[in-house]
Amino acid sequence: MNIQQKRFNDLNGNTQTPFYQHKFIYVDKNKSSNYGYFLNSVNNQNASDFWNTTQGKHLKNYMINYKKWNSDNDLSKLTYEAVLSYWRDYVSDIRNHLAVNESINNFKALNDLNISALKMNAKDMKTIRNKIENFVWKEINKDYIIQIYKNNKWQKLTDDDLNQLITNQQEQTKEIMLKIKALNTSMLLFGETNQFKVINNLNYDENKVIDLSKIKYQNQEYNFKDKKMIFLIIILWNILSKVLKLIN
Repeated sequence: MNIQQKRFNDLNGNTQTPFYQHKFIYVDKNKSSNYGYFLNSVNNQNASDFWNTTQGKHLKNYMINYKKWNSDNDLSKLTYEAVLSYWRDYVSDIRNHLAVNESINNFKALNDLNISALKMNAKDMKTIRNKIENFVWKEINKDYIIQIYKNNKWQKLTDDDLNQLITNQQEQTKEIMLKIKALNTSMLLFGETNQFKVINNLNYDENKVIDLSKIKYQNQEYNFKDKKMIFLIIILWNILSKVLKLIN
């Protein structure tokens, strides 16, 4: 559906290019809900959530600075028509110099973070929460929420959720799946991370863990010209042995 708005004049009397709006309707006969979320039905890398696009980030800045939205308002719950209405306000105010188009170059994309699993040996909920927050703070330190997947949807992580991780002799290993999502009103972050697993194991010894990513090796050069394969194997094994000594 393609709808063209009428031309209009700005505050200086100049005729402006009309707005165009497009609305696509996707019919999925395999879905029980008639009003499901589009991205839940279509798995296409060319389709992305509006608020994670450059245009969405500009509109979010405008709504926070000029429409006085705050953290209690969830932008993602706005209907298509509501977003379009705010977008018209945004473009009109920019054209008429009633608003300044803020720079978004300093936004950090949580989508780019590749967070691995977090392992721990914790016996109470408070310790579990501290370890998770310290783990997250290595990457980001504000403007985010931690979510857990339960009841078929992502929800804000609560202390009751963390109690699920407390182990005992009968259940020595427990795990949950989490992700980090930027607050809708964040001026620093946007998007959300990949899902990552949090594992609490009664027998896990954190003191024996070595972070190999922190080990710095100097570049080593060898001349393998005219050398047999066994020579290369010996060199690689010597390097590997040094790593194994650090681990053991």
